[in-house]
Amino acid sequence: MSVEDVSLPNLSREFALDANQVSVFRREGHILLRGVATPEEVAKFRPLILAARDHHGPEATPLERRDS
Repeated sequence: MSVEDVSLPNLSREFALDANQVSVFRREGHILLRGVATPEEVAKFRPLILAARDHHGPEATPLERRDS
């Protein structure tokens, strides 16, 4: 499956973050933000994300080239 095979929603809208969320992100390097995408948006992207995971995941890397 490729991006050309599906019509993807536009995810360019703004999402406000409070000072604590910014602080957590700066400290941890990641953050969980609920509600950034609707369930319908997630459903559209899920097959592409899973396909990328399957293609580029650790199982696709030969054992002798893995570092974990």
